[in-house]
Amino acid sequence: MNHPATNAPSTSLSAATTRQILPVNRQGRGLLLVAALLLCACSDDDYQYPDLVTELAELTIDSEGLATDIVTDGGNAFDVSYLQTYVDATDTVVRCYCRYALSDDNVTFYTLTNSNLYCAPPTLQGTTDTLAVDIISAWTTPRYLNMYVGVLTNADAEHAFAFSIDSLTYCMDLETLDVTWTAHHTLAHASTDDAAYYTKRCYVCFPLFCYSTMDVDSVQLTVNTYDGPRSFTAPVP
Repeated sequence: MNHPATNAPSTSLSAATTRQILPVNRQGRGLLLVAALLLCACSDDDYQYPDLVTELAELTIDSEGLATDIVTDGGNAFDVSYLQTYVDATDTVVRCYCRYALSDDNVTFYTLTNSNLYCAPPTLQGTTDTLAVDIISAWTTPRYLNMYVGVLTNADAEHAFAFSIDSLTYCMDLETLDVTWTAHHTLAHASTDDAAYYTKRCYVCFPLFCYSTMDVDSVQLTVNTYDGPRSFTAPVP
């Protein structure tokens, strides 16, 4: 799996954006008729499933709440305006999860969603609980500190996340007198029901770029795991 902003963490993509099987070339011209012919011509025995790329990405939303383009963490950029994807927000960028296949000059999106994904700037509000999570993987990209986590849950439980603001510390090099600043945060996690019957997996993404205009050099995020606290540090772009 390839593991890279959101101003509105409550935004959600319309259901129509999930399981899209619509190719578009890199300039954004759809080839819908070709897709229909190919799907009709192939039986289940003949069909060869494509190699899918799974990535996190940024989806740009215009003033009317329509998705215009997507940039994946791997650096691929596609025009997705033809999908007519609606979001309950305007003039923003939404962090999302996508699965797609590349063939020649075409891209086919199989999944485009921000369900089971949390991404928002740090806050002094929201939950202060720190229920444990299982960190399946963690990685940094130029704009995000990303984690794929598992939470114990049940069918009726709802989970809430937040990046609480803890402190700002500095370190001075006694030889050069250079000072570096680090912003410290904790992943807050709450659930509406303590009963746990299975594990649900989701993405949690800290937007490092929210400190880009400040004199902050790095971010340290502390996470309560089932094995105890773990801390992750990433540079600010």
